[in-house]
Amino acid sequence: MLTKNQIDELIAAIENDPNVLRSAQNQANAWIHPDGKNLDVNCCAATLSYELIDIVKLPLKRESEALTLSCILQTQYGMNRVNDLSAVQPGDIGVVNYHKPPHLLDDLPDDGLFPDGDCSQTGREFAAENLGPCPPGQDPNNIHHIYLVMKTGVEACNPDVMLIADNHGASHNRSYLNRGQSPTLYFLRAGDA
Repeated sequence: MLTKNQIDELIAAIENDPNVLRSAQNQANAWIHPDGKNLDVNCCAATLSYELIDIVKLPLKRESEALTLSCILQTQYGMNRVNDLSAVQPGDIGVVNYHKPPHLLDDLPDDGLFPDGDCSQTGREFAAENLGPCPPGQDPNNIHHIYLVMKTGVEACNPDVMLIADNHGASHNRSYLNRGQSPTLYFLRAGDA
């Protein structure tokens, strides 16, 4: 089980030492892009995986696909799905919908990490069978990004803007709405210890 206290520990580590996030990003880049090209592209799930492994000491294998990591965090580590985006809290993990055909998202390495050990199943098939329907208007086949919410309400006039940590450099602001970025589909939330 992944607890709120463990997520708070991860947030504190990232806030206190910028090298914590950069180290996870570097490990993710080295794994996803061993040729050293296209750094920070397609590394969100791997970055979060390394953060959870290195800081929280979660017995998790690195993961390259956002949807698969979302499924693992829900089914193996007890995170709860929150569909009400306005209820976002620090420590939530955002899962983002993308407006791109799913076949263009299938070029990432896949560790085949599923609870039943069936490595033939894709993350999308696993989600369809185990996580139920997405909110109306959202397509689970288009999941493409995952991030950690560090702080909420960072802009008084835009309550949807949060401070997040992901594979794109230092912690930065992001809206959970579609403000020139792909919209967040749902959040994952750890339970209390």
